[in-house]
Amino acid sequence: MSAQAPEKNLFVDDVVTALTGPVDARGHATSALKDQMRRAADEFDQRTAEAFARALLESLCAEEIDLRRLEALLILGLAHPTILDRHRISLRTEGQRLATMLENQGQVERARCLLETINARAGSDDSLVVDTGSDDASQPKPKNQEQIDVLLRRADECASRGKTADAIHWLQEVVLIDRNRRDVARMIRDLRWQGNERKARNVRRLKIAGLILVIGGLVAGITARETQIAQQYQGVSPETGDLVSLRERLEAIDGIVGANHFWFGMSGALREQSRLRREISTLERQAAEVAHEATIARGQKIELADLAMSRGLLLAQQGHFEQALTDLRQALALSDKNWSERAKIQANVEAIEAWMKKSK
Repeated sequence: MSAQAPEKNLFVDDVVTALTGPVDARGHATSALKDQMRRAADEFDQRTAEAFARALLESLCAEEIDLRRLEALLILGLAHPTILDRHRISLRTEGQRLATMLENQGQVERARCLLETINARAGSDDSLVVDTGSDDASQPKPKNQEQIDVLLRRADECASRGKTADAIHWLQEVVLIDRNRRDVARMIRDLRWQGNERKARNVRRLKIAGLILVIGGLVAGITARETQIAQQYQGVSPETGDLVSLRERLEAIDGIVGANHFWFGMSGALREQSRLRREISTLERQAAEVAHEATIARGQKIELADLAMSRGLLLAQQGHFEQALTDLRQALALSDKNWSERAKIQANVEAIEAWMKKSK
């Protein structure tokens, strides 16, 4: 962009303000249309109006459509009709476009006033001549004007039905007939911009739809996975309080947690894992204590059995058979079936009993 571009834009903005008046808080021009026309006719001569028109046309062709700049151009054209004729711009066509834009912005009354002013001016003077200070005040109409009007109507019909490509085609036909129709060139540019905007909106919608589908698929997949894991977790055999059932349930839960690194109900499973491990540890410790106590008691009984056996054998050697028999029987009662001395003591008891029967 050249260094003169900001100055040119500033000049165009000054022209727009001079023609349309100040802007209110809603962005609407506050001056009445007839007052704007009167000021444009009284304050600007034909040469100044021509300079303003060229600046406005260049800005409208170089940038996106600007409502206030287009309105300023039409106000200038209503005050100095020969300017629009010189640039092959249709006051009715541009006025209709501006009125539609004003209505879309909620300025219905201003749009109505604009159309009424244009129709009244066209009805009172077909040439729309207000200022005759120029030699070009009455230029002849271009050739094939009827054909151009037909093409413009076709373009309007296509544009109203949303057929932008067809509308651009008919407008290009107009430019081929009359290359000085800068307004038609601007219409083509605006339609292309609208088409690109429409394509961009469609692309955004497709992206949003695709994102929604992806998110929906993820949600559905997560929901199915959560349901499956919950069913597996609920299907684990319940505990009955004994060590075996606790170990089986813990093993099953460990398998579910190991196979599924994360799910929304995982915290409950982890808490139950900790609880089961604590309970299993407690039961195992209690069982170990009982086994240890049983081992100690067994060892004590074996010691007592050994003492009773020693006393019994000693008494038998001394000939105190009745006392010996009592101690040996006590040794048998204290010992278990796996005691290594059991068979020997049993044989001695039977021998003493048999001897005592013969001695009677």
